[in-house]
Amino acid sequence: MMVSGLKQAGRKWYDTLCRTLADLGFRVNDADPCVFYAHDGDDIAMLAIHVDDCPITGTSKDRISGL
Repeated sequence: MMVSGLKQAGRKWYDTLCRTLADLGFRVNDADPCVFYAHDGDDIAMLAIHVDDCPITGTSKDRISGL
């Protein structure tokens, strides 16, 4: 669903992003709602969201590549 030009467009995008990342096993950081993390055993992956840029880092190159 594409929503553009509306005051709610940013919120709709964030809601869609949160649902998609939750399906991938990510959780929202309590301190910053633009930081998401996912644990897989001892490995962790983190996303920092800024507008439409999503840099990712983590402890496993394979996990990062898979995402």
